[in-house]
Amino acid sequence: MLSFLDPERYTDRGEFMRRYGADTEGSKRALKQELNRYVYSHKIDPEGVQALKQTVNVDLNDRQHAAIAELKKHLASARLARMTGKTDVAAIKTLMQERFTDVPEDQHEAVAKELSRHLGLVRESAMSKLIDDTGISAKYDRAVELANRRKGKPGIIFAHRIESVNELAKKLQAEGHAVTVLTGKDSPEEKAGKVREFRAKGGVLVASDAASTGMNAQNAKWVVQYDTPQTAMVHAQRGARAYRVGQTDDVELIDLVANHDHERQARDRLAKKYELRELMTSPLESMDDTGLAYYLQQRDSERSEN
Repeated sequence: MLSFLDPERYTDRGEFMRRYGADTEGSKRALKQELNRYVYSHKIDPEGVQALKQTVNVDLNDRQHAAIAELKKHLASARLARMTGKTDVAAIKTLMQERFTDVPEDQHEAVAKELSRHLGLVRESAMSKLIDDTGISAKYDRAVELANRRKGKPGIIFAHRIESVNELAKKLQAEGHAVTVLTGKDSPEEKAGKVREFRAKGGVLVASDAASTGMNAQNAKWVVQYDTPQTAMVHAQRGARAYRVGQTDDVELIDLVANHDHERQARDRLAKKYELRELMTSPLESMDDTGLAYYLQQRDSERSEN
């Protein structure tokens, strides 16, 4: 690219690779500096239409509260066993059943012992499932309710896990929606065919994050993010499938957020990652007031207020 943009300056590919080709933080920073005179990170919003963003809070139901209380008991038991140098195999299996599927019985203790070393991650995964994916989630009903209110307007619902995608598709079909399901299991040809089908027929496209990039779905008038992505990039890309150049109407961008500390913490992480994302994509010449300095100033202000 640089040779194309400035052929007189970039004539020796070998020298360039020796200087910038190493996979180190220093070479990455140097390369970004080198690119700065030629590249500007930016995005183009569709002209004349708006992204109407809203957050819909969802209260957990009684079954979820009971399941979370049970989860905490198993976590406490697993922690206590680990503190005494033991492994509570039964507790770990209850928390992470899928990790023991197709594993021979005589290997269960070894798997449980390894998982007990990472109880924080086990807790995150198990809690996310109870809030989003167990089939009893209150968020399913709210997502279907939002789709019902918008019948006749094509829309997209994004969910991270395949279990959520399948459950949402089943519930929407039961309500009479024309549903197209798109996941990472689809080949590129199948994916393209399903996108064409959605453009032609409308209805609701229920998709995993496999559809968060490379899909043009400007016919969609609303996008629901069923769960909170791990990165700001994925969160932004989901909405950009509909709110993009070629869109002719305002687009509703709706985030479903469970009324629970676990998901509130996830939203806080997402907000901080958006700040970092802006830092890394802002032009270097503006770092004095919009990049790293701005980020550090925000952190310092928060510390002072606390």
